[in-house]
Amino acid sequence: MPTPNLNLYPPDGYRYEDPKAGVISGGNWPDVIRKLRDFRIRHGIAVGAPQTEIFNQFCSKYPEQCKPSISPENTKQGFVVDTRKVDFPRLVMNWLAAAYTKVNKGKLGWVSQEEAYRRAAICANCPSQAVWTTLCTGCNKNIHLLVDDLMRQRKENAVSRGLQGCTTHGEDVRLSVHLQQADSNNPKKPPHCWR
Repeated sequence: MPTPNLNLYPPDGYRYEDPKAGVISGGNWPDVIRKLRDFRIRHGIAVGAPQTEIFNQFCSKYPEQCKPSISPENTKQGFVVDTRKVDFPRLVMNWLAAAYTKVNKGKLGWVSQEEAYRRAAICANCPSQAVWTTLCTGCNKNIHLLVDDLMRQRKENAVSRGLQGCTTHGEDVRLSVHLQQADSNNPKKPPHCWR
């Protein structure tokens, strides 16, 4: 399955034209995938494979903005992670749960908006960034609600809103760039990484 290059903003935005739902748009690919899945569930339509359908439609229209099929070798190069083979979503969910608790208990603070935007610009062009979703529709919805709840305290720009997950650190990058965090000593982090 071809996948959109996450380092490039889609020319028409994040959208999918569905024969029954019409145009579905969102702030990022996981948002569009979730909306299509939710529409089908609400209307008693077989869920199918929303991510595959959305990516195939986009990549047939904009092949120059897509990368080839997923394989274990290229998941670390900015491709969508195959959640059946890699436990990446679980890492991100565990990180999110811990971050959510720390922020609400006042044990984890926020960086300045300027610093968050600087970090977001770095992550937007990083090959370690990957779309992360679970195979559980309810879980994905709850995760988005959790992140949205925290991000109400912040101002986001188009770059930070479109961030996904970090395959190097197992974090939700949309939230991570806004938080005060210790420097990472992960030997696999790219040389340009702010962590």
